[in-house]
Amino acid sequence: MNVQPLKTLCRTAALVAGLAWTASAATAAEMSDPAQIQTEAFIQLLQADQALDAGRLEEALSLYTAARDGYVRVATEFPAYDPRVIQYRRDYCEGQMDDVMASLGMAPREAAPAALPDAPAAPEAGPAPAPVPDALAEAPAEAPA
Repeated sequence: MNVQPLKTLCRTAALVAGLAWTASAATAAEMSDPAQIQTEAFIQLLQADQALDAGRLEEALSLYTAARDGYVRVATEFPAYDPRVIQYRRDYCEGQMDDVMASLGMAPREAAPAALPDAPAAPEAGPAPAPVPDALAEAPAEAPA
């Protein structure tokens, strides 16, 4: 008995079930839990890797972009949520995007916004402080005993 068709059928059924689950799950825009957003982004990353391995470059680029956007969203909206992992996966997606775009002969992508919000701007210079009175400027050499 040849088990190869059975294996293929099981893999296909698992893939269809996974795709149906993904399609029925909430879209990334509707998600408000960082773990949900990260999980969806990770699924897209894995699907992008599979598409790349299969030579489906346009699909891979689309999926890497969606995954990267999910990681950017987590980093922006939930900056304390696992920042090292989020940044690592975002960098991975962006590297893969660059490679796929080069393979497709596309122009390089524009850099995405920073993962973490910029530091607040320095306050504007105000008026100079008042000079110290002469009596206070000369501090005693020793404190009285």
